[in-house]
Amino acid sequence: MIFWGNKPFGRLVIALIIGIVTSRYYTVYSNSLYFVFAIVFMMFLISTKNKSRYREYYTGALLILLTFLIGYTRYSSMHPNMDQTHYSHKIKGSELYISAKILTIPKKTTRYSCFIQVNAIGNSIDYMSHVTGKMAAYFKLNDTIVNSYSPGDEIVFYGQVNALRHSRNPNAFDFNDYLKTKHIYHRVDISPELHKYTSKNLANPIERLANSIRSYALKTFDKYLENKDHRSLTGAMVLGFRNTIDPKLYASYTKTGAVHVLAVSGLHVGILCQILLFFLNRLFKSSNSDRLIKIVILIFCTTTYILITGGSAAVMRASVMIIIYYIGKYWADRVDSYNVLSMAAFFLIVYDPYMIFQASFQFSFLALLSILYFYTTIYNWIFKYCEINSRLINYIWQLIALSISAQILVAPLTVYYFHKFPFYFWLSGIVAVPAAYCVLVLGILMIATEYVFPIANEVIEIVLTSIFDVFIYSIQTIEHLPLATIDNLWLYTHELLLLYISLGLFLAGKHAYKANYIIASLVILMVFTLSRFHYTNESDTQSAITIYDNYKGHIIDFFDGRTCYSIRSNEIAERTVEFITANNRIQRKTEDVIDLNRLDSLTTTSFIMTRNLIQFKNESILLLDSNYTTHKHPIQINTAIVIGGMKSRLDSIKKYVKADKWIITQSEKQYKQTKWKKWCDQNNIEKVSIKDYGAYSYDVLE
Repeated sequence: MIFWGNKPFGRLVIALIIGIVTSRYYTVYSNSLYFVFAIVFMMFLISTKNKSRYREYYTGALLILLTFLIGYTRYSSMHPNMDQTHYSHKIKGSELYISAKILTIPKKTTRYSCFIQVNAIGNSIDYMSHVTGKMAAYFKLNDTIVNSYSPGDEIVFYGQVNALRHSRNPNAFDFNDYLKTKHIYHRVDISPELHKYTSKNLANPIERLANSIRSYALKTFDKYLENKDHRSLTGAMVLGFRNTIDPKLYASYTKTGAVHVLAVSGLHVGILCQILLFFLNRLFKSSNSDRLIKIVILIFCTTTYILITGGSAAVMRASVMIIIYYIGKYWADRVDSYNVLSMAAFFLIVYDPYMIFQASFQFSFLALLSILYFYTTIYNWIFKYCEINSRLINYIWQLIALSISAQILVAPLTVYYFHKFPFYFWLSGIVAVPAAYCVLVLGILMIATEYVFPIANEVIEIVLTSIFDVFIYSIQTIEHLPLATIDNLWLYTHELLLLYISLGLFLAGKHAYKANYIIASLVILMVFTLSRFHYTNESDTQSAITIYDNYKGHIIDFFDGRTCYSIRSNEIAERTVEFITANNRIQRKTEDVIDLNRLDSLTTTSFIMTRNLIQFKNESILLLDSNYTTHKHPIQINTAIVIGGMKSRLDSIKKYVKADKWIITQSEKQYKQTKWKKWCDQNNIEKVSIKDYGAYSYDVLE
């Protein structure tokens, strides 16, 4: 396979990743790990002096074990439990005084949010302990002072600190889990007038330079680009600043597979380095000292660009790869692309092992690995059947081949994370890649000429506007083509692994001409197919109820095969409902959603609703909501769902409603939830509190 033989870093990266994943799920927080690491390291050094004929195998095995321990130890050591200076060890109570450094530009949605680096914490502003660690800070939407904060600014505030908890809704995107991959374990809510700027900027010189360049660039774009979408896209494609992109426009790029150009990636870093090297190669000669100067300038510029763009995984990967590549090119006989990619992954993962759990990191490396392996084969395929003499057609085919080759390894991951697949990704690539190149070059040129020749930006603005008009129109046209996006796709984690293992074995068999690998690949693919068949059949016959966790109200789904009957609070925004329920409905392969809020009654073969009484298969359910009227005689049901808003007294309901199970939603008032739970406990009745336990799902018998 491609990583074996003369590509040793591939094996090391795999061992490193296995060590990190093992540590994530079987963590040992102990300093004894360093002792074990030291012993294995000494064994490795001794093995290199061994003259036995088995020395190569023994040394190789120890090196793999040593790399595994590096991953395991490094991941464990970065957890707050191993860092006594982390603020989590100083938290006493939830409301605290904190001194912190702003890390990201505050983003405005339904509130302002940003990441902060905590420097000191305490119960009193006069007695604060020096600590380390990051938090997610949230400010009120009417708190306009937040707009003046910039990365590096030191602020002091009084806020309510809470530990992040995993999403309590089935299959919903776990944003808090994502934050933990950024080493953020707590959030702090800050009220207006309880925070202030200390007039200090704690950023280091390179960070200050990066922040000032970004701020200056954004002001330049605002000055010349009148169209809001053009400004936001330029900020995203040049600086990685996506805070102001219109959600509908962003969705268009997502559906067409062109969203990668809105996040500064390896493509952008490559273009930037091409521009830099164009000038550096003309300023410096080919002596060793000149090469060293070029590498130093390249490292400085890419590091600054990493800071300007927010340090995304793709930018860091591309920057490290380019630096390694040119070091090898200047001082080595040959450079192997797979080894360079593996080395970049190795160094980045050792620097921050949490990166491998970020989708951006996975997409970045898999896309480039896929291009390296498949691009030449796909590009040359067309020449077997025809000869291309046109440069334009050849260039278009290069872009198509690039898009197809990148998608081969990325496609399963796209379905796994986003549950959709853009069918015309190859078509959007023809437009997106040249547009990204032009926008980045013109954006950098606009920033530079603002210093020396501002009037030239009037011309650049006209060119950029024309490019964006064509770019946006093309993407939105592709979005509305038939079958532009294949939606409602679902892959379980084990199915994702089965696909990659099957593909890996197939490529290994093809590369080594071994039929056993191909047979093993087909067997695993068959297991994947059986898994798909099982879950599809299960969805066709399912009968289940899900009561979701949402502090603003209730959302209840009744799944009958591919049909979903849904009830929800009117106060909950449609966007919130979509965020909470979408993935669960996709996982259950729902094809039709019926909103019961708009109906007074409904009768089907398996679902009957009359006001607040529901018969679903063999399950009788009473919704205790505003439609409930006091029964004159006791009613026996399987499940009572307490929604709230009942006009009847609680004592009257308890007297006449006899249920085997009581489910208490967050639509009910807090003090009444407490009363319901206490009554259930006193009478030894089964209860489920959504507030206490999160979303609740259960199957209904036929």
